[in-house]
Amino acid sequence: MGASNFHNEYASKIYTFAAHDYNGDDMQAMYDYEDGLENVDSAIKSGRFSGKYISRWGKDPLELRSYPSKIIGTICSSTDIAGCSIYVYVTALARSGYYTGANFDYFYWFEVDGTEVEIEEVIDPEAFKWMSDTKNELSNYIEQVYSANCDDRFMVVATFSNGETIYKQID
Repeated sequence: MGASNFHNEYASKIYTFAAHDYNGDDMQAMYDYEDGLENVDSAIKSGRFSGKYISRWGKDPLELRSYPSKIIGTICSSTDIAGCSIYVYVTALARSGYYTGANFDYFYWFEVDGTEVEIEEVIDPEAFKWMSDTKNELSNYIEQVYSANCDDRFMVVATFSNGETIYKQID
């Protein structure tokens, strides 16, 4: 039985880092992993959404036992529409690879007046559009940061019934 090396939920590509062959040098592998996290964290903090950055907190709701994850940070945008306070959060994270390395991914959620909601529950068209557009803007920004700080980018070409996966490196 095989397994995919990377667990990727929302990122459009698999942004990998610290996936080199270290020939048993665990300290170098750990340094590259932590360095990758710090580089992304610094880029998010200093980028165009720096005023909307929230430090590391929370747990990855999509974490799997075989692919432990680490929260890097969250960016948030908010507005008031129709008398409601609306928040969009996008949380950057890193997931360990099953066999080697790690990949960057993210997850997102929405709040209306302090209550977490699914976007499909929002009935006001203006609020729905703002939430959707803002989620896309924040997640695109996170992916730009990942692209600038990853070692390689891959896409899944095929996944077989036994879990083995074929990846293709992309530019």
